[in-house]
This record gives sequence, C-alpha cells and structure tokens, in this order.
Amino acid sequence: MLQCTPTGWLEASYQISEDGRPLAILKPAAWREAATLTLDGADYRLYRRGWRGPFVLEHNGATLAEARKPSAWRDQFEISIAGERLSLRRESPWRYGWRLERDGQPIGVLRSTGFWKRTIEAELPEQLPLAVRLFVLWLTLLVKRRDEITVIAAS
Repeated sequence: MLQCTPTGWLEASYQISEDGRPLAILKPAAWREAATLTLDGADYRLYRRGWRGPFVLEHNGATLAEARKPSAWRDQFEISIAGERLSLRRESPWRYGWRLERDGQPIGVLRSTGFWKRTIEAELPEQLPLAVRLFVLWLTLLVKRRDEITVIAAS
C-alpha cells in the first residue's frame, strides 16, 4: 500500500512511501496544475497541457500516461496508459475517497487515513508502473487542492 504524507504543515511537498519505505518525493507547483515527481533519482513531469487539455505524466520527453476530465462538474478522470483505458472516480463529494476502475470494475482505491490526518493511502494494482500509480495519486491531490481553495475563497 502506498502512503502519501505532506512533508510539513506549511509545505506543499509530499513523501510517498510503501509499507514505511520511502519511494519518491512529489513537489506540486505553486501556481499551476503541475508537479515534479522524483522517483529512483529520476525526475518526472506531471502537468496539464493547456487550459482544458489533458493531464500528462512525462519522463525524458516521452508521455507515459494522459488523463482527461470528461466533465468540469464531476470529479472523474479517464486515464490512458499505453493503449489501456482506466477511470478514476470520486466515491463521494463529502469525503476523500476515490475508486480506480477498468471496464467499470474497481481495481484500486485511494482514501484519507482520517479526518484530521493529511495522509492518503492508495491500494493500486502493482501491474501499473509505479510512476503511473503516483500519477493517479497526483490527480486526486489536484482535486483536493481545488476543494481547499474553494473553501478558503468562500470564507
């Protein structure tokens, strides 16, 4: 199981670990829907192409995965990985829970560890490359960040 934990209360970076073993660092950009993922000493780019374009996982100039949001009103992504299509859907608008599906069948889940805790746990298929699993995790963090900004703006 993957765990995603913020590196500090005021920082936006996350440490990704698996069963307590550090694997990667995810550093979201401050003003864009983008991030740098450092995994096994290699940097991956995660970003949105244009204003309404796909979300992209890129390494050394090669696109490894893309995700599109079919609707601005629903928390859902359609993900393409080497010809395979997956869906990532939010389980409920009131809590942090996501389901990864293949052909409508659940193959993975991502959940917060508790109301006051900021750690996210992800059970995703090990058949997916680790960088792709972390891309899926990043997509959910984007929505969480949007939700937090909306709450702050409404206050």
